[in-house]
Amino acid sequence: MTEPNASSAPGRIEVGVQVEAAFVAGAVPSGRLFGDVSIGPREGLFAPALRLAVARSLDVDRTAAIGGATLTWTSVGLDACPFRVALARPVALRPCVGGSAGVLDASGTGFAGTVSRSRPWATLSALARLVWEPLPWLDLELEAGVIAPLFRESFFFAPSVSVYEAPAIAFLSRAGLGLRFP
Repeated sequence: MTEPNASSAPGRIEVGVQVEAAFVAGAVPSGRLFGDVSIGPREGLFAPALRLAVARSLDVDRTAAIGGATLTWTSVGLDACPFRVALARPVALRPCVGGSAGVLDASGTGFAGTVSRSRPWATLSALARLVWEPLPWLDLELEAGVIAPLFRESFFFAPSVSVYEAPAIAFLSRAGLGLRFP
């Protein structure tokens, strides 16, 4: 009796962690936890996967002439990766599209009458995920791509001293690891 080949399994589940740098206010570092579900055989070109992730940024300080602000992003994201291009066993490339939604929190600093505000934060993304599978149960990943904020939020001090404005398009990079089951 032979043991089933893991690469021919009809699907798999993966959980993992990532570090992220999104260039939406300079480099904004974040931590992400994710769960990934792949459907179908892993060896074919059409090998769809969905990833649900929760992310939280570190505080980012921005300064202006009359004060500053601390910005923090919290979001939930969903990525869809319909294809898996085998580059060299055990390395593959996955093109992905996705979106995220959450909150951008801003707190004024360095002046009297500090104010805190929370605004919705949502993005669309396109990225490439490079996956190396050094062990049957481990993925090491690098991702790079772009995000487009759907809400171009800006924070300023009255009357018009800007401390932050969301870019139209921003670069994104991630590195992480995932544990696969089965």
